[in-house]
Amino acid sequence: MDQEDDVLDTIYEQIKSDVEKFATGKIEVIAEKTNERVRIYKGNYGSKKFKLILVINGLEDTHTDKHSIEDHLLKAAEKVSIQVGDFKNSKEAWWSINNKQQQEIFRKLKEHRKLVESVFPQQVLGCQYLEGNIEDS
Repeated sequence: MDQEDDVLDTIYEQIKSDVEKFATGKIEVIAEKTNERVRIYKGNYGSKKFKLILVINGLEDTHTDKHSIEDHLLKAAEKVSIQVGDFKNSKEAWWSINNKQQQEIFRKLKEHRKLVESVFPQQVLGCQYLEGNIEDS
């Protein structure tokens, strides 16, 4: 999810509160040690166990008024030498890039796993949890 205006702790508490409304029993929250934008919520719904892997979009080194997935796309643009210029809103900045350049960025991301890993660190980490490549307990 995009961070938008909220601070991370507010998002995490709201998600926990929302999850507690439908969970039966206590919710366990696991804070990812290597990335503050990833949290795992574990609990039960009836007799079934569930795990919610929450990934918050945004990059701290992207100084915008709202953090979003576009932070990552702009970082990718920078890494493939597409200039965007100064901006306060990463969504607006992303949409200021012409379609041909956006497609070039997507093509480079598709071709280069290391590029994806460098600009989407928390999303990659979330996928590793989904795949079971990381233990969360």
